[in-house]
Amino acid sequence: MEQVSTFLTQKIDLLIISPNDATPLTGVVKKAYGQGIPVLVLDRKVDGDGDTSFIGADNVDIGRQAGQFFKAHLLPQGGKIVQLKGLAGSTPAKERADGFAEGIAGSGITIVGSADADWLRDEAQQQADALLKAHRTRRRSSPRTPRWQKARGSPRRTRARRRCRSSASRGGPCRRAASKPWRRSGCPPR
Repeated sequence: MEQVSTFLTQKIDLLIISPNDATPLTGVVKKAYGQGIPVLVLDRKVDGDGDTSFIGADNVDIGRQAGQFFKAHLLPQGGKIVQLKGLAGSTPAKERADGFAEGIAGSGITIVGSADADWLRDEAQQQADALLKAHRTRRRSSPRTPRWQKARGSPRRTRARRRCRSSASRGGPCRRAASKPWRRSGCPPR
């Protein structure tokens, strides 16, 4: 903010700025624009409309496309997700989050938690770990096999072993070992 004020006292002809946070520089940018100095804002917007031109990406559309990709390809049946955002006051983080919410609307995807990671990898890792720990859900080992069958062995396996042993004890070939020789558990050697 002080640097921009210094430039204004030096009677600059053009101000090109890329603010980290939208709010703190809004007043200074409006002052420059009010003095007739063209103001170009790069990548991150300032609050209000005190600039001549904005050069940057359509962050709402970026977020919307990401949400639509989640909806169509990653979680077509719906699900719960956690969301990491960039710097809390930056317009790209806010706009991308808003676009993402638009993209997943009506899909059964729910954002169960979100955090700001300040565009830093270490911070993002810590926030992700905390979010995943806070919103952890237990999964069953398998939706098809009840626990009692896993603990004692399934009835099919038990019958197959009995059949295999009984056919081998009668002198017949071991059907199980013949079809899959690497799985000879419970079968007598030939």
